[in-house]
Amino acid sequence: MTDGLRLQVELFGLALARARRGTPVRAGLGASDDLVVRALRHAPLAGATLAAVTGAVIWGTALMLPQAAAVVLGLAIALALTEGRALLGFGRMVDTLVAGGSARLDQRRTPGRGPEGAGMLAVGLALALQVALLVALAPAQAIAALLAAGAFGGMARVHVLATTLGARRQGMRARVFDVASDCYRVGLVETLTALLPLALVGAAAVVGAATGAVVAGQLARSTMVRRYGGYTREGLAWVQITAELGALVGIMAVL
Repeated sequence: MTDGLRLQVELFGLALARARRGTPVRAGLGASDDLVVRALRHAPLAGATLAAVTGAVIWGTALMLPQAAAVVLGLAIALALTEGRALLGFGRMVDTLVAGGSARLDQRRTPGRGPEGAGMLAVGLALALQVALLVALAPAQAIAALLAAGAFGGMARVHVLATTLGARRQGMRARVFDVASDCYRVGLVETLTALLPLALVGAAAVVGAATGAVVAGQLARSTMVRRYGGYTREGLAWVQITAELGALVGIMAVL
């Protein structure tokens, strides 16, 4: 049992490392395909953990600064921790959706390229929407909303990888889903756990967050699948950010 718990802690560390570009993986835990697949189950917990750091910054700085400044600082810390990895992928996905034709395929094949034009505008609008929604909430409510949104974003990744095939898979690999057998169940439990602080705000907030995240995430997923026939790396970030924003909008709609 101790070995099993230690493995889960190490898998969570790997999930957190993958959520944060540049975070070193614990020594002795190689990022093999098997470990990466098994670590996916902790994506909701990793998302909630990063959101908790953002929430702690907001709570601490709100004691000295206006809430708007505290929210901006908290989101800036989150971007620094993750290097904006998900938002950049979100922006690149918007570019590919707008480009069409061969330009769309060319952008998918240049992973080092950042978002341009419509993608940068989408990233700016996403950040502005996050700030506006979080400023409208009390600090405690904003922290609970961040935890829920982070968990829903991670769960959106789990759902896509568990239900959608890769867009560029070939042969037998095209029929393989990138999840472990218990990945969906564990991810769902972690998501529900991250919703507990939001439940203190009210049952309506939980329902609003879940409804917003599911509706927005599914719309983003269906758009991606309709265009590409499966998921892409940028598409995962697109679904994650859309689900997070959907959760925040859902919370605001009922409060």
